[in-house]
Amino acid sequence: MALVKCYSPVPPYVNQHFYGVRLFRISALYVNISYQINLRETEMPTGMERIPEQRLQKLANIRALGIDPYPPRYQRTHNAQQAVELLAQAEQSGKIETEEVTVAGRVMANRSMGKISFLDVQDGSGKIQLFLGKNQLDEQSNALLKEIDIGDFVGAKGVVFRTKSSEPTIRTKTLTMLSKSLQPLPEKWHGLSDV
Repeated sequence: MALVKCYSPVPPYVNQHFYGVRLFRISALYVNISYQINLRETEMPTGMERIPEQRLQKLANIRALGIDPYPPRYQRTHNAQQAVELLAQAEQSGKIETEEVTVAGRVMANRSMGKISFLDVQDGSGKIQLFLGKNQLDEQSNALLKEIDIGDFVGAKGVVFRTKSSEPTIRTKTLTMLSKSLQPLPEKWHGLSDV
């Protein structure tokens, strides 16, 4: 048991503190209030405090898979905008998908739906969606997919096609971790701007 200080709206010159007991003087009455609280109950981590711990555990899991979570280099062939333009050119020539492309960016959304997942990846040129089918990915990429969080930087290799909802999407064959984010994105990341 330990003492936890409690601050009241009463001005500080009215409060007196004696041996873990606070005395409040209210219209000539002394009310004896004890604030003995078990700190184990008050020190439970909140959801936001658990996020770095969970991400550190995922980092350890990635390393246990034999994957370097911070590789020294990654070669991309296209950025997101170039991949979308490549799809538009392929569609003009009558094809439904493009040649294989390699893109890289930050994961901004992660949607899992059973055996398939969609990641929204954003780079300096824009956003593109990744389609990840569990039976289309290699074994290492499948294991890596479970450890990806929003804010991580990933690389993807595959062909670009258009989904039924007309979204340009990469049918990913290989997924690569480029940088594991240990902190979540700021809560209002969409509203921040340089001053």
